[in-house]
Amino acid sequence: MGECSTGALSDTSGAQGAAAGRKLKEIEDKILEVLSASSGNILEDESAIAIITEAKTLGNDIAEKQRVAEVTEREIDTTRAQYKPCGDYTSILFFCISDLVRGLNVSPSPSRSVAIKSERERPLR
Repeated sequence: MGECSTGALSDTSGAQGAAAGRKLKEIEDKILEVLSASSGNILEDESAIAIITEAKTLGNDIAEKQRVAEVTEREIDTTRAQYKPCGDYTSILFFCISDLVRGLNVSPSPSRSVAIKSERERPLR
């Protein structure tokens, strides 16, 4: 999980959720079609039973995937919270160094600093 970005995980779970929603919609449409076309006892229609069984199986799969996604989301949030103090300290350090460089009028580039220092050390002519 450390190598994968949270955005990629969110995008993947979002795409899976959208695909599952489309499948559920297709099955719902099939169920409505079978119900409207059936005459008599629906329990005697094998295609209706197959479609309803498929819908139940798909619904159970989606529910399980949602439970896994919720656990993963909590893990991502916990991991993200662990990095927050490091980000806070790093931003403070950045701005302290930035203010220090600005206050001392020193170039942040090491090669430029060496060039300035060597110019200062030259004897006056």
